[in-house]
This record gives sequence, C-alpha cells and structure tokens, in this order.
Amino acid sequence: MQLALPSRDYYLKADSEGDMKAYHRYMTEVAKLLGANASRASDELQDVIRFERELASVSSAWFCANVFGFMVHLVEYMDRGYGRGNGGMEEIA
Repeated sequence: MQLALPSRDYYLKADSEGDMKAYHRYMTEVAKLLGANASRASDELQDVIRFERELASVSSAWFCANVFGFMVHLVEYMDRGYGRGNGGMEEIA
C-alpha cells in the first residue's frame, strides 16, 4: 500500500505534526484552486488525514505481523532440516 507521504513516520510520530499541518494546508490550497469551498475543503481534508493516519498505523502493524510470521515459518522450516543440501528440496534424515 502506498500512502501520499514518503514515510509512515509522518503520520505516526508526534514530531511530524508540523509536516502534517503543511500537508493539510497544501491539500486545502489545491482543493481551493480547483474550486472547492475553503472551509469545507479544510474540514474534509482533515478527515482524509485522519484516515491516512489510521491506514499508516494498520499497515505498520500488518507489515510487522507478516514479517514476524514469515520468520517463524522460516525457523520452523530450518528446524525440520529442510533447506540444506540437494538444493534445499529434501529433508535431512
């Protein structure tokens, strides 16, 4: 999943609040240039940012869970003796 800003940190870390305000101002200005009502655009784009923050937090948790799950399966695979010799296709007796 691709978020609008280059890193999830912008959405999740408190020290990025200034960047998030600038992002909101930018989106609001673009919406106004496209003919949107300034007040309504500001409110609705604040909702968009809240939604993006939720996506960032969920995607981080999802990514960590999947990496952890992959590592568990890899360790189990190696513990069974797979992946050694014969191109990794046979189990070691």
